[in-house]
Parts: sequence; C-alpha cells; structure tokens
Amino acid sequence: MAIVRMTRAATARLSSSRRSRSISPLPASVFQAFNHTISFPGIDASTLVSISATATRLDGSATRATSELSATRAIVAVGPNVFTVTKTADTNDGSCNADCSLREAIVAANGAANAGGLADLIRFNIPGAGPHLLQPASVLPAIDQATIIDGYSQPGSSVNTAADDSHNAQLQIALNLSAGRLLIASGASGSAIRGLNLGGNNAQFLLQVDAANFDRRQLGGVLPARPSPRRSRSVVPPPLVGGPLPADRNVFLPTQFGLQLTGGATVRNNLFGILPGGSTAPNPAITHIFCLGPSTATLEVRDNAFRAGRGIECGLPRLYAHTNRFLGEAALLDVGSRHRVVANQVVCTSSTALTVSSTAVESRFADNVLIDCPRAINIGAPFNDPLDADSGPNGQQNHPLLGSATRSGDSVLVNGTLNSNPAPNSASASAPSRRP
Repeated sequence: MAIVRMTRAATARLSSSRRSRSISPLPASVFQAFNHTISFPGIDASTLVSISATATRLDGSATRATSELSATRAIVAVGPNVFTVTKTADTNDGSCNADCSLREAIVAANGAANAGGLADLIRFNIPGAGPHLLQPASVLPAIDQATIIDGYSQPGSSVNTAADDSHNAQLQIALNLSAGRLLIASGASGSAIRGLNLGGNNAQFLLQVDAANFDRRQLGGVLPARPSPRRSRSVVPPPLVGGPLPADRNVFLPTQFGLQLTGGATVRNNLFGILPGGSTAPNPAITHIFCLGPSTATLEVRDNAFRAGRGIECGLPRLYAHTNRFLGEAALLDVGSRHRVVANQVVCTSSTALTVSSTAVESRFADNVLIDCPRAINIGAPFNDPLDADSGPNGQQNHPLLGSATRSGDSVLVNGTLNSNPAPNSASASAPSRRP
C-alpha cells in the first residue's frame, strides 16, 4: 500500500515501503483540492493496488499536526481502449462488439478518444485455425489517431527470430489490400502496425505513412511516433518502419507497389519481396519503396533486403541508402539533390544498379559492392558526345571509355580514353564490380 502525506504550507510527500517522493506544495486553506501525478522510480507501479493519504501541517516552528490515515482507495489501471476483431467478413454496422470486423474496429478506434493518453489497441481473436484472410471490399478507413493494430494477438502467432534474409514469424492474420492501401494519417502519431501479412494485387501501395509532424521512437512494426514534448512540432524526427531486432522486421510482398512514405522516415531491417525461408517472391514489384516530398525531408533506408523489382524510387526527399542488399535495380532517383547511396550490395543480373535522372543533382554513389552489373549508373541523359557539348547538371560530363584492365598483385591497371572539355582538375575513376 502506498501512503500519500499531504502537507499544508509545506511540501506533500508520497511514500511506498522506504521510498518517498516530493510533490507540489499546497497553500494553507480551509479546503484545498489537489490533483497530482506521482511516479515511482525503481518500483513496478502495477504491483501497487491501493493508496491512502495523511495531511501534515507545518506552522514554521516545531509544532506539527498530522492527520490520521484516510480511507484507502483502490488503484485502478487506466489502460488503452481495446477493440477485438472476431471475424474475417468486411462488415460495418456502426459498432465493434462481440461481432466485429477490422473495418468496424478502425471506425470505433477513430471515434473514441485515446484513454489515458495511450494509443487505442486493435487485437484479433478470430475463431478457428489460421491463417485467417481478411479481404476488404473497399479501401479501409485511414487511421487518424494513435492506434496499434497487433496481428500477433491472434492465437497461434509468434514473432520472427531469424536474423538472415529469411523470416520465421507465424502470421495468422493476412490482409489482402487489392481494394486499396492502408493509410496511417499524419494525425495518428503513436500508431503501429505489427504481425500482419500485407499483400494483394494492388494498383496502389500496400501501406502509406504520412510522415508529417512525426517524432521517431522504436516500437517495431510501423511506427509514426508522438511529437516530442521537448521539441518544437515544426522540427521533429521522422517515423521508423522496422527496427534493429529480428522481431521488429516487416515483410512486404507487393505485386506492384509496396510502401509509400510522404515525408522523411527511417526504414530499417525489413524484407521486400522475400518469402518465408528466404526464397524470392514469384511476382516482381514495380517499386518496393516510393517516397515523396517535402524537399527538406530525409529518407534513411538501411539494413533491408530487396528482391524481385526496383528497391527504391525517390522523389523530393533526400535519400540516404546504406548497408542494404539488393537483387535487381537498387534505386531510381527522380528529382532532388544530395542523395547518398553508399555501402550497399547490389546483384544486378541484367539491370542497372542505379538510375539517376538529369534533375537529381549533387548526389553520391560510392563504396557499393556491385555483382554482375552491366552498368553501374544510368544518368538518364545522353551519354558521350563530342567534348561535352550538352548542358545540364554537372555539364553532363562524358564517361571514360575503358580499353583494358589488368590485375597484378593487389592492384589493377586501367587504360582508356576520355573525350571531354579540358579542365585542370579533371580525372576519371573506376567502380570495380566483383563476383561473390
């Protein structure tokens, strides 16, 4: 039992066992209301079941007066609103009760204010053996306030423990999004989606995260987190998709498009186009990650594995892609500036590792390991011409024409020619490709 001692004209204190915590002073008065939030560092608050209080008067001298203990009050936990999906059918009768679809659960969560400042929780308890397939007939409502959709709550589910380019998660909830993407709106900071198998023959993206005004915290799954109270809402870090642990990993199996991010984000340690056991999905995606503005945003993509399609297509945000593993085309940089694609492994087969349009300027492509790449970079503009007669970013500098490359010991001698306007600081460099 915790004891709160309320002290007039001094400081109120709270004690539990041998611990006490100061709270705000109370002015002297005949009747004084109080409303205090009290923390218990080092104590599991869930073990506290009741509370009582005393009041002590300090008159500025040695005279003290302490009341008897008040009647005890039970400590009631304020938990999140919980909505439980109990069926696969896509219905909406306006309520989420014992008969509740995913659509009804999202509508109910959007309509209920978050309890105790905690995100609403959508759980699953669908009868029968899984996996259970949910096929919405139309686009699901956008998630517009803090909500966690937890597919791992379905009986029989378990998180991934594999650390290589495979996954062994037991996902009992499959969500076919052929009718349209699932959207986490900008007002839904603090939301997360985990333990779902997202798929579908989609003309749009499977999952869209509007990253406006989001802070970043790690919760696994997909998380646009709450704005930081210590920062201005105009300057906040982006959301996190995935995370450093195997259990944080998301698996995207799109047939056309995968993840769309409006604004900055960190996408870490996810699998794109990879089936359980590590095999490649049979249907290649057009683009796994597609990013849009604003131009001040930064998209960090790291430690992910991409197969069967283009890995990243980036518009206005600055892309920083590093330590990823690509099978196929790594990235298409449409517009923007100061992109960085470094320290990745790219197995090209028959595609170009990186395509850069003529409007994506001041970008860097370095320290990547390229395997079976017929061409490292496609600048997306006319290539060699007499003495760089064309115009555009960087003057559309001609590339060298390589004649031969001979290896001796730990060095390689490269011979070739460069047809370029003369410049005192001009130079050519090689981008080695190697076989595993």
